[in-house]
Amino acid sequence: MVVIMSDPIPFGVPFMPPRRRALTDEFQNRLLAWCDELVPGVTVDIEEWVGADPRQPLHAVVLSFPQDVRSSIVLRLKVDELARSMLAEALET
Repeated sequence: MVVIMSDPIPFGVPFMPPRRRALTDEFQNRLLAWCDELVPGVTVDIEEWVGADPRQPLHAVVLSFPQDVRSSIVLRLKVDELARSMLAEALET
């Protein structure tokens, strides 16, 4: 089940902001190929964010659409846990 959240990862204790983690080329290419199949012709930016608190590591994959009216989608999971079916459900295709 995919949970679509509109708010970002919360700050960790002691109020440390989450950090953006670079995607590997493998994950970047796979996710962009899936997005191209699911929403052809739409530009998608994909980022992974990781919470700062190591006691409770939070992960989120954020899909944004810079040239489209769609709002960003936040999936609270690690990028390597994301399946194509989850992405299709989140994009409502």
